[in-house]
Amino acid sequence: MDPAPTESNADDSPHPDSPGDAEFEFRRRWYEAHRSRFLADQDGYRESKEGRDGFAASAEEALSLLADLRRTADLESFVKRMQTWAVKPTTLGFKGTIGQMQLNGIAKRAKEPEQTGRLLADSLTMPASDDEARKKIKDLCTAVENIRTKGHPTPRNVPFILSHFWALADNDRWPVIWPSAVSFLEYAIGEDLPNDPVERYQVYLDRVREVSNDNNEFEMIAGWWDQTWPVFLDEVLADRAQFGLNKDQSTAVQRERNARTLVNVADSWGETLVDEVSDALGHEMEYHVPQRDWIRGHPRGDLWVDWRTPDAPGLGIRVWVNHKGAAVALRPKLHRKGWRAEITPIIEAADYPGCRVLGGAESAIGDNVGFFGNRGEFVYGRWFDREEFADVDLPATVVEVATQLRPLFEELLTLALGEDSAPDDPLAPLVEQWLAESRYPTSNDEYHRGARERFADLLAPDAVFDVAALSRIWNTGDYGGPGIMPGLNRTVNVADDSELDRIAKVFRYLCWGDGQDSERIDRLLTDDDYRVSGLGESVIMKLLAITHPETYLLVFPYDGDKGKRVMLRVLELDEPTGSAGEVQVASNKLLRDRLEPFFPDDPLGISWFLGWYRWNSKSSDDPPIEDDRDVLGELAGELLIERSFLDDIVALLTKKRQVVFYGPPGTGKTYLARRLAEVLAPEQDRRAIVQFH
Repeated sequence: MDPAPTESNADDSPHPDSPGDAEFEFRRRWYEAHRSRFLADQDGYRESKEGRDGFAASAEEALSLLADLRRTADLESFVKRMQTWAVKPTTLGFKGTIGQMQLNGIAKRAKEPEQTGRLLADSLTMPASDDEARKKIKDLCTAVENIRTKGHPTPRNVPFILSHFWALADNDRWPVIWPSAVSFLEYAIGEDLPNDPVERYQVYLDRVREVSNDNNEFEMIAGWWDQTWPVFLDEVLADRAQFGLNKDQSTAVQRERNARTLVNVADSWGETLVDEVSDALGHEMEYHVPQRDWIRGHPRGDLWVDWRTPDAPGLGIRVWVNHKGAAVALRPKLHRKGWRAEITPIIEAADYPGCRVLGGAESAIGDNVGFFGNRGEFVYGRWFDREEFADVDLPATVVEVATQLRPLFEELLTLALGEDSAPDDPLAPLVEQWLAESRYPTSNDEYHRGARERFADLLAPDAVFDVAALSRIWNTGDYGGPGIMPGLNRTVNVADDSELDRIAKVFRYLCWGDGQDSERIDRLLTDDDYRVSGLGESVIMKLLAITHPETYLLVFPYDGDKGKRVMLRVLELDEPTGSAGEVQVASNKLLRDRLEPFFPDDPLGISWFLGWYRWNSKSSDDPPIEDDRDVLGELAGELLIERSFLDDIVALLTKKRQVVFYGPPGTGKTYLARRLAEVLAPEQDRRAIVQFH
């Protein structure tokens, strides 16, 4: 996952709130880029033109049938004659499920055929305004809904039928809402059309008008795009990337829309070229694209697509576009601990014509071309300044680079597989099963990696202590959830400047202080000089997992049904002894060492697999796990309450079977009840939450 940049280094861009502003200009330019390529594709243009000529030629007969329907209201006759018209060679795209078959369904289920015929005649007649068009769609949708049986006919197809006839009468005024045109429009503008049929056609109408004043040509281009899925670079993509970095000159909604378009383009490129890249590299490759946001609330300002080998996840070919230009390169993503050190000499020694090492500000090697990626990441391949985009044949270049760098790819793949996990390891088939079921890594996993990067920036030794931003660490499940933390929230919410400064120093000491990690953990748990009310083991371990991902997993507590202790037991590993800090550090190492061969340098993969394996290892025949720890005492310490209070609650539960906590809102009643339930019934399926209002 790519972390969001912390500073904008892009030029100002206007707000896309009205026609003429950035977003509308981007859409128009992207449409024009497709238009120019469509016009240059002589075969594609000729084929589209023939279809459109047939559409125009079929209009006279269809409109004559409509005139007869208006005069007679004979629905049955109209539908039968339409069936003959729909299958003629000149008729364009009406004979299928969303056109003629819908008319058939309307006629078949009409309870009052004459009334339905008059309504259909009025609906199919070209409207005089947008308002009238919306009313026609709404009225026919209502009628269709009233006769609908088992989903047929469906109101969703009403806009297509009506707009088809309206366009036959005046295509300059009314575009047909073809499925291909909807797909092209959503791809090009980064916006899903509404599901409501009335709104859907109106938004479609508005968006088509924004990019084109020629409906016939727009529909031709959309059909051509749907057939060819063109892959090409255009400077508008670099401008979109630049706009995505302008956090101070644009709103989140504007950047979200912008980022969605960039991801749409990446997805189209990935699917279009996956077979060609696979052939060029001699391996079955899978394509991957990023999620819309670098992290939640930070829409991305770049575009990339990877074609990766599943044999060594992350290794493959990448096209990467940012505000400066584009790279077509081999991406040797981290494969295992120490991987970057292994491959750096190989990459630096590579000498392929036209290729060089490319990276970002934090890359250890290579030219800084402005990439935002995993810390220190770099790629090897060709670079094109944005001014060169018009001269780049992107599909050919991707295949050329993949073919050219195939020996380097094979060398890195051999190196990556040379230290693969032992085939006889009993966990090997289970890891394969989990990978197949989860399809790891997904865009959601990329999101969690990006969240860690962002959190790591907030916890950097020289970072300004930002309580509002840091609270996301313990209040969200981003990069693993530590549980509900009302106590810690209360502490930071009421803290004055002096106390906040002390808390900041405690956090920095934990993450970056001298001495053993276990000693620092114990100090935060037991030493009054380092204690922060409400800060327990789970948040402490999440802070360390964020700042030291090379060491710590996303399994934060030691006890409980999601803790390290139960993970150790299902993996048949010995439980460590010692202080809380020593137990946390040692158990983390045992778990990581056991899974590291399968997930090299990948704490996220290890953690997700552990959770899956733990729950899939449960059995009714498993012996109960003995627990000689004072869990009530530990809970009392965590909650900063007297142990005797918890003893009284447990005694009441034993005798009365229920207890009631009462008091003002926000005093931790629900949290105490949840935590006590987790201690008394560690297994998730033995607990339930019911809320009454």
